Amino acid sequence: MTTPDERTRAVVEAGDFLKSLAYGPLSSTVPPHVRIQAEILFRHFPDKGDMLLASYGCPNWFGLPK
Repeated sequence: MTTPDERTRAVVEAGDFLKSLAYGPLSSTVPPHVRIQAEILFRHFPDKGDMLLASYGCPNWFGLPK
């Protein structure tokens, strides 16, 4: 069973992963179609502030971001 803290951590880490694919130091080695898709997804991905609000609104689903 996934806990609220684990769920929040997964969302934050997925956002970090998308950011690294799109804009990280190795992004030039990522295939263009993957990099573009990562940019599109990251643009609208929740950040830590969004996850903080989600943790207040839905504490049974999301924990406080670290």
